[in-house]
Amino acid sequence: MPNVIRGQVTSAEDGSVLPGVNVIIKGSTIGTVTDGQGNYEVTVDNTNPTLVYSFIGLQSTEVKADRQEVNVQMAMDVTQLSELVVVTYDLIPAGESLPPTVDLAHPEIGNLAFRQYLEKNLRYPEQAKANKVEGRVTVQFTVETNGTLTSFAIIRGIGSGCDEELVRLIKEGSKWIPTKKDNVPVQDKVKVRLKFELPR
Repeated sequence: MPNVIRGQVTSAEDGSVLPGVNVIIKGSTIGTVTDGQGNYEVTVDNTNPTLVYSFIGLQSTEVKADRQEVNVQMAMDVTQLSELVVVTYDLIPAGESLPPTVDLAHPEIGNLAFRQYLEKNLRYPEQAKANKVEGRVTVQFTVETNGTLTSFAIIRGIGSGCDEELVRLIKEGSKWIPTKKDNVPVQDKVKVRLKFELPR
């Protein structure tokens, strides 16, 4: 029998609510995102699943959902080299407060393999090496209903060829499976962040 788990996600630093956090049932791509007040609601089939909370720039958090209400605090993450988060604001039709449980967009090879691909295949731009440029680049793009990737935008860049390098990696990487709502593909956005660190 399906079981609905609700809760709110806040920042461990200042207690502020966190909209747009991915809440996924561990071992699947099924989940939802938090609304403007940091609230979420996810339908699970089994009792006591583990929920994984992820957001760009914050440490992924795993919680055993053994009760109806699960509130979570997320801390800053300075260690991860690469991150990938689906931004499903478009899934909330006007008048609906909480986004539905959906199958979120993901690379065909899986999120972990995709992150490993990004880190392994990164070609550090010569200009960035010469200028000793380091830092994190965040790119947002749209996954169309047929899985093609469009509308690439640099959300946060560091220049010297690094921004273009992340876009290249994404374009040349895995095919994508679009977000599905009630098994119907819908257009969705994804953010990918990659840390550029000069070889020591």
